[in-house]
Amino acid sequence: SEHTDSVCALAHSHKHNRLFSGSRDGTVRVWSLPEEKDDGTVTAGRCVQVLTEHKDMVLSLAVTPDSSLLMSGCADGKIKMWSLQCTESVVSVGTLAGHTMPVTALATASLDNKLVLVSGSGDATIRVWSLSVHAEPLRTISNHASWIDTICVNNDSQPVVFSGSRGSRYYDIGQNKICMQSVESGEC
Repeated sequence: SEHTDSVCALAHSHKHNRLFSGSRDGTVRVWSLPEEKDDGTVTAGRCVQVLTEHKDMVLSLAVTPDSSLLMSGCADGKIKMWSLQCTESVVSVGTLAGHTMPVTALATASLDNKLVLVSGSGDATIRVWSLSVHAEPLRTISNHASWIDTICVNNDSQPVVFSGSRGSRYYDIGQNKICMQSVESGEC
């Protein structure tokens, strides 16, 4: 079934052939994608599960590189973690709390050979979270001037580029340097 309000975020798991959509209706929907069978026929994509644990709009989504976890950021400032280990259903495995405004951006990165989640929020902070069994915030970057709209992690997963309403900034999580460098000017 379709969302009842606009879709704000999408994420994909190639391993599970699933698309995830987050919406203003407060749900995350899990979609099977069309597949070609051995006989040449194509199965239709369809909604296979509706995740309803959020209490407000779902604004951001991210899937870990190994497709073991889905994270969803909500307008209430919380991040839900979902296990993708079982191919039959997606199961909630925890909530990350720390942002005081909507979680608008999510991305995964590797830090010291460990998987981390990077989240951006309307509270003008970026948080770096451990994704171990006991997920916890490792760092908070709170010197951004405005709402964080998007986060992008480069291929070697060291620097994070994030954007607020006043241009793009650079933060190197690998060196634990709070260098708020403007991409446009190249100045720290």
